[in-house]
Formats: sequence, C-alpha cells, structure tokens
Amino acid sequence: MAPIVRFSIAAVVAAVVTVAVGVFMGAGAEGESAESAVPEDTTTPTIVTVEVEVPWVEEGVRFRNTVLVPVAFVVAEGTAELEYDLVGLGPTFEEEPEIIDIPMRPEVWELVIESGETFATSTDIDDHFARWEIPEDIVLADVAEVRVVGWRMAVPVQSSVVLPLVPGATDTLHDGTELTVGVVLEQTNATIVQIDSRVPSDPWHGGHLVGVVGVSDPGWRVTFRFGSDDDVQLIWDGDDAPSDAELIQAGPEWLPLVSETIVIGKGS
Repeated sequence: MAPIVRFSIAAVVAAVVTVAVGVFMGAGAEGESAESAVPEDTTTPTIVTVEVEVPWVEEGVRFRNTVLVPVAFVVAEGTAELEYDLVGLGPTFEEEPEIIDIPMRPEVWELVIESGETFATSTDIDDHFARWEIPEDIVLADVAEVRVVGWRMAVPVQSSVVLPLVPGATDTLHDGTELTVGVVLEQTNATIVQIDSRVPSDPWHGGHLVGVVGVSDPGWRVTFRFGSDDDVQLIWDGDDAPSDAELIQAGPEWLPLVSETIVIGKGS
C-alpha cells in the first residue's frame, strides 16, 4: 500500500491565530511582548495522534498573509497527490469576505524527483488538491521537492460602464464580463430593465458575476433575476426613468505572481 500521511492541523491554526492577533492587534503596552499581550488559552484542544511518514507534511508554510498547510501526500500508480488547506492571516474585504479571507492562493506547482526531472501541475481558486501525472515506477522515496512557483493575489478593483437602456445595448466590465440589455418593461408606475451577463470561463473568475454590482443613480434598485446569480434586474419607481444607467462592479481580481517560489517540502 502506498504511504499516506495524515495529521491534525489544530496546532497550526492555533499558531496562526496567535500570529494574527500579534500583527493586527499590536503587541500591547511598551515593553510588553506579543506573547504576554495575548490572553492564555486555558482550553485543551483534542489532537489525534497519527504516525507521520513524511516530516514536512506537518509543517505549515507561510507566504505573505496566507499559510499553506499540507494535510496528506500520496505517491502511487503514476500519480502524486498533495492535499492542502489554506489559512488567511490578514484583514478581509467587505465586498467578498468568503473569498478574500484567504488573499493568496497557489496556482502553479512543481514536483522534483531525485534525478532532477520536474513535473508541473496547476490548481484553481476552489482546489485543495494538487495532482501530478508521473511515471509509474516513481515512489515516495524518489520525491526530492514539492514547491509552488506561481501564486494568485486578490486585489480589490472597481470599474463601471454606462449602458443605454434599450434592448441589445452591450458593454464589457473590466474582468471580461459582457452585459447586454435584454428586456425593458415600462409600466404605469415603474420601469424594469433586465440585463443579461456572460462571464468568462477562466476558473479564477469563479464562474459567476464577481463582486457587488450597483448603479451610480440611487433612483435605481438593483436585484438579481430569480433563479440566476448573474443576470441583473434594475427597477425604477415612477414614470421618469433615465435613458441610461451607469453600472458599477466592485470586487476581487486575482492577479498572478509568477515569480514567487515557495518550497512546500524537501525529500521524504
């Protein structure tokens, strides 16, 4: 059976929280250490002891304000697989807290064997596994190094487009999302505008309309069409709706950092 490594990350997470408190809350009064400024944790965490066959697997690796924690590493039958968790240290952006709480994410990985041969793979925004296709005769003892050679960093971005509110009018947001006016429904006491969106297929886009979409004129109410997370619906109460609308998109853009290399583990 191929060797499999598992371990509890309770200790790593506790250390990360301690670091975050020291960084973002300060070290306390003058002369007081960061350690003494953090209240002592009197609780006793439950840690399951598991035999670790690859020492580096239990080491969390920090890259800027994100910690990558290897959870398991398997080499068997022509495949190497690393399972990992990510822990964010930094502040979040209010627009997309569920995404930006981990502002750095790995994208391009390399596995190096003792002969010097290198195998590459990639992960996207939702992944927690890195997998390599390797020759079937390679075993765990042949692995010399696992490293991340490309990262993505979340950067808050805001852009806007002005759409004439006539069917067929179209424009493109900064991330490549195409907006097209579909239906304009003029009622006695309101105007309803349905705007269709076509998002890029890039996995780092997330496959949906990223960020908060708003309109500069506060007279418009913005909703998403029933059954869709991407198609926008504008509602203007009254019979004096403007002939166009400035749509504003604010949210994260994941920029590549191809020059940053972090070694996750060396040897077995």
